[in-house]
Order: sequence, then C-alpha cells, then structure tokens
Amino acid sequence: MPPKERLRNKILLRLPEAEYDFVVEQMERVELPLGEVVAEPGTPPKWVHFPESGVLSSMVILEDGSTVEGSTVGNEGMDGLYLLARKLAN
Repeated sequence: MPPKERLRNKILLRLPEAEYDFVVEQMERVELPLGEVVAEPGTPPKWVHFPESGVLSSMVILEDGSTVEGSTVGNEGMDGLYLLARKLAN
C-alpha cells in the first residue's frame, strides 16, 4: 500500500497511525473494471473495500427480477462493514 499521504479514501486517511498500520498491512490494492460484481446476493462478503475513485453500488433485486440501486459508496466510505465487524469481534 502507498504511504498514507498518497491515499484517496477519506476513512483510511483519518485513521490514527497505529490503526492505519494494522489495517493497511492486511490490504491489497486492486483495480476493478466497470461493472465488476464484488459480492453476489445471498453470499457473505469476502472483502472490505475502501474506494479511492469511482463508486461501489449496492443493488436491490426486486420481486419481478429488476434491480434498483440501494446505496452508493465512494472515496468517503467503505463497503463490507459487516465483514470487518465480524473479523474484529473474533
């Protein structure tokens, strides 16, 4: 991972140094192509994402099979809070 001053995710930038070091040593930077699915419905998430550019959209599947965007996360947030909370609890 790059030095803290080169990150663009606002959550990571605001972590105290010790917490930042703990989180970053477990991270891997990835580039996701447009339209990449990072979690399938009904499947527990595998990763926590801290977007630096672009957005991650959570889609809701309606009864008729159509989809609607339920939430959007950009560089101000993170996706996968459930997984992170579960990992920290263990």
